[in-house]
Amino acid sequence: MQDIINKIIEIEKSSRNITEPAIKQKEDLEYEINSEVEKLKTDLYERAHLRIDKIMNAEKKNYESNLEKVNSEFKNSGQILEHKYTENKDIWVNDLYNRILGR
Repeated sequence: MQDIINKIIEIEKSSRNITEPAIKQKEDLEYEINSEVEKLKTDLYERAHLRIDKIMNAEKKNYESNLEKVNSEFKNSGQILEHKYTENKDIWVNDLYNRILGR
């Protein structure tokens, strides 16, 4: 009976010697995988922020360029109107005067 108990204890110790390293290896791998996942998340977030910044800068430049074009066109239109006014004001005043008087 004692031999059977000793054999069971020996088998138990042997199985622990086999399973403990496997359990330790599993825990180490889980830690390593979690660390790698966190590193990947951090890298993705950094790349995403860099890409967002790049897109925002490009959009800002595009906006500023379009704003300059609109301002230039507005200024040009104002100059054209001013030139037409200067060129035609006497004609328009006389035409209006004649229409009012019915001539």
